[in-house]
Amino acid sequence: MKKQLILTVGLGILIILILGAFLIILRTDILKKVSQISEIKKEIDFRSTIIKSLSTMRSDINLIQPYIFGIDNILPTKDQLINFSKDLNMMAVQNKINLASNFSGENVKSSGELKWIGLTATAEGNFNDLINFLKAIESSRYSVKLDNVDFGEKDGKFKMLLNGKVFYF
Repeated sequence: MKKQLILTVGLGILIILILGAFLIILRTDILKKVSQISEIKKEIDFRSTIIKSLSTMRSDINLIQPYIFGIDNILPTKDQLINFSKDLNMMAVQNKINLASNFSGENVKSSGELKWIGLTATAEGNFNDLINFLKAIESSRYSVKLDNVDFGEKDGKFKMLLNGKVFYF
């Protein structure tokens, strides 16, 4: 009987030890799974934030789409500067002045920055027509910076010398 009691108690302790070891292993496995689930949740939250940001950006693109054409046309490209001489001459004819112009020098910076080409022009006509011509240049689609404007008068006719830059992108 004593032997049977020791055997029964020993078997009970062995079963408790096996169940304890099983519970410890099970606990460790559960903690690993909880950690993995937490990492996956963080990844899902991060991706959800990215998706929301992309969605917002897409809606913002739809809002600015009408303005993109205007932005592209703010500054002409170098190829579009070919028309600048024609446009300048047309402005001169409209304002009843004689004009001689040419491009001089070019400043090409790294890509993405504004570039410019030098402009030298001589115009003759009456004073008001020359002023109107300058206003026409200012309101044209070209971005022109005049560095120097000299006026001279002889026999009621005015002569104007322009030095400046025409910017392009």
